[in-house]
Amino acid sequence: AGIRVQLIVVNSSGDNDHATPLYRMGNIGIFCKEVQQAVLENRADAGVHSMKDLPTSEPDGLTIAAVLERADPRDVLVGAVSIAALPLNALIGTSSLRRQAQLAHLRPDLRFTSIRGNVETRLRKVREGEVAATIMAYAGLKRLGLLRRAEAAPLDPWTTCTPAPAQGAVAVDCRADDQRTQMLLAGFNHPESATAVGIERTILAGLAGGCSLP
Repeated sequence: AGIRVQLIVVNSSGDNDHATPLYRMGNIGIFCKEVQQAVLENRADAGVHSMKDLPTSEPDGLTIAAVLERADPRDVLVGAVSIAALPLNALIGTSSLRRQAQLAHLRPDLRFTSIRGNVETRLRKVREGEVAATIMAYAGLKRLGLLRRAEAAPLDPWTTCTPAPAQGAVAVDCRADDQRTQMLLAGFNHPESATAVGIERTILAGLAGGCSLP
């Protein structure tokens, strides 16, 4: 109560480049560094991120102040009811090496092409037959209200497609010396989600994983 909130929209390098596959962009934090820079430069008090996009170490001067309650972390298949139901040699649109590796293990006949752009763009490419199917995050489709329209089939994380570390979680960071903002954001923190994604990110860091190493 009594706090005026202003939303500042920041476009990231990952959002602006729709042509280059993620694993070829090479930069760490391509979806978050511009937002983090806005916070470090006092243009914003807090930055909101899909936690799976955050590097496993925060830049100097920033701290993760809250992890919101995690949504369903699973991946979903859009374009078919299951991996087995995909036609022989089907073309799958995804820029994720993690998803490509797991699907190719299950179905060596599948072919892959890079697919970038926002959610609506990727759904349209499936709808218009440019690709047979794509893989997306359940949480993203649900937050946008597109689950039913996309006819998305959730993939078993144990046997079909293991999600990215921290998938489904939203993180909020702020300046490490900004005690007031940290105190305000603490009320949004969900301890169980923070613990779970913290463990996953620790494993990711130990394996030196990321966009270019699934």
